[in-house]
Amino acid sequence: MRRSHRLPACRLPAWLVVPALLLALSGCQPEFGGSVSVDGKPFEPSECRSGQANGFAGVDLIDEGGRTLRIVQSPTNQPQTILILGSQTLDLGTCGSLTLARQNSTVNDITNVEGSATLSCKANDHSVEGTVSFKNCH
Repeated sequence: MRRSHRLPACRLPAWLVVPALLLALSGCQPEFGGSVSVDGKPFEPSECRSGQANGFAGVDLIDEGGRTLRIVQSPTNQPQTILILGSQTLDLGTCGSLTLARQNSTVNDITNVEGSATLSCKANDHSVEGTVSFKNCH
């Protein structure tokens, strides 16, 4: 007759649980750099989303006021820039340059993206100027 032995359950010491959770969560927080202006006023993103969630390669950068700067990667890597102001969507055309890379992490089946864009767009009495970098956008 064979006896089965039960192995003890693995547990992290309580003092390691909170730091481990904080470390895991900090890797998913969006990061931004650079300086961008929209219509001559500073645009400081506070959140970002991968374009994958909306079916395009690129990123949505959103500021505290709800303005969204959508940067769509074209096949030539020249970004199409779209400014979303509430219910108004303004296509500023292709302008500047964009680098975009998929990261190894995913959130809700959306792969995080990172990259940077240098933009100089003017159309329909609106403008976007500057350089922005982003990371951990999902």
